[in-house]
Amino acid sequence: MSDHWVDVRVDDGSFIISDGGEIAVETLDLTTGLIGTMDIGAMVTAGIHTGHVKVCATVVAGPPESDDFADWDEVVEVSVYAPRGELRVSSVYFGPPDELPRLSYDGPGWYRLRVFARGRDTPSPDVVQNDSAERYSLTCWRAPRSTPLIIRATDRKGRGLRASQVKHIDAPASPVSENSNSQAELQRQNLRRAARKPD
Repeated sequence: MSDHWVDVRVDDGSFIISDGGEIAVETLDLTTGLIGTMDIGAMVTAGIHTGHVKVCATVVAGPPESDDFADWDEVVEVSVYAPRGELRVSSVYFGPPDELPRLSYDGPGWYRLRVFARGRDTPSPDVVQNDSAERYSLTCWRAPRSTPLIIRATDRKGRGLRASQVKHIDAPASPVSENSNSQAELQRQNLRRAARKPD
């Protein structure tokens, strides 16, 4: 796994994995509690609302043989579609940092993305954090589309987001679920606005 950490801007509680800047927010699925997939690209949900987190990204030829998950709070694998072949880690409003690689190294198509996260429960979500303790490591390889896989799920942030996505709950939602659901809807609205902004 790469250890080249880069500051990535978080706005409205997220950063994105976009394909040439395109985001399909109306198709957002946050059921993993960490990375929300879309018809094109994906969105990573952070603990902070606004500020910077550290991200490293690695492209590999195939699925990693093994990884050490013990130092991470959440680990999720998802399939991400890149019809343009320009899949990059990106800020919602400020574009991709040059220091991180293009994830879709093999051109247009489907890729598998393993996302590791830690520190999402540490910050106060309403405070701007320009030096957040949050860390995200991404590993990407070419692979056919397949179902999401939750490998490790231990933080409160992820638990709240997963609970907010459950359909047809008979019991009243807990305050964590209600808050997470509101944040997910705000993220969808803000991404829609970002997608309409002219270059």
